[in-house]
Amino acid sequence: MSSHFLKDHHWCATLLYNRGFHGMVALNGKLYVAGGSGGGRQLASAECFDPAANVWEFVASMHEKRSSLCLVALNDRIFAIGGYSGSNFLSSMEVYNPSTGLWGYGAPLNIQRSEACACVIKGKIYVIGEATSMTEARKILVV
Repeated sequence: MSSHFLKDHHWCATLLYNRGFHGMVALNGKLYVAGGSGGGRQLASAECFDPAANVWEFVASMHEKRSSLCLVALNDRIFAIGGYSGSNFLSSMEVYNPSTGLWGYGAPLNIQRSEACACVIKGKIYVIGEATSMTEARKILVV
């Protein structure tokens, strides 16, 4: 690794709430973090980072607490997919609209997924990974 690469790194403002096992996604020049766990419990809270101002701010919380979720952006919306509530694996999906600042529900997954990975290709969300059975975990789910 070149020293030039290392010299260009710097620290940004820290999250407002300590969390792990959260989702993070970029949308319209900002970073969004949602869910996760902290303080021994699952979280529904979400935060937005504006790199130009180097500031985090809380945005509306999701309806459900969820850690180990997938977070992707598509069509100016953020999708929180699956996860773990602290007692159940989730098949629900929530959709955040930054323009209105509101979360709503999307169509649920056909199986519960936690600790999965998701990405967007040509306008479709693909989810693969951990599920309630290893057979299901190997299958790609198109949302």
